[in-house]
Amino acid sequence: MRTYLLEGWFQPGRPTGPAFQQALAAHHQYIGQQVAQGRVLLAGPIPEDPQRGGILVVKSGDIDAFCQADPFVQLGVQTYKITPFRVFDGQAAVKAWAE
Repeated sequence: MRTYLLEGWFQPGRPTGPAFQQALAAHHQYIGQQVAQGRVLLAGPIPEDPQRGGILVVKSGDIDAFCQADPFVQLGVQTYKITPFRVFDGQAAVKAWAE
């Protein structure tokens, strides 16, 4: 498995109002499942930039499938910029997670 930084970018014409709230709840459920399964180290929004969704640090054997399974992607809310990287240093728990 490789480690990735995912940067979410909101899509023009994305759902708003109750449809957005439903997509957000589904997205949170999906990310929560991935955290519980050890695939996501951290995730969170970027509230200062209205065009940006959030940032995730992920390990995956198929990052495209990981992204496509996210309800935010499926429902046209956001896309991800995918940047692979190698964990060089960090807290012991982070290094253990990345192995």
